[in-house]
Amino acid sequence: MRAYCAGLINGLSAPVGVCPPVGVTPEQVLRVVVQYIDQRPARTNESFKLLVTEAMRDAWPCNH
Repeated sequence: MRAYCAGLINGLSAPVGVCPPVGVTPEQVLRVVVQYIDQRPARTNESFKLLVTEAMRDAWPCNH
């Protein structure tokens, strides 16, 4: 399951509205997502894709 989640996160590495800085590693993205979800335990039954996107937008919003 861990590999599945990591693969899904990697596949969503550039959702709309997310502008990570150059050089962000997959491991950094994974940490951001895990921390985001861990801080919202009541939402663990929601769409994983939605939570990943929210986590990445929260960490690296686009400023245009």
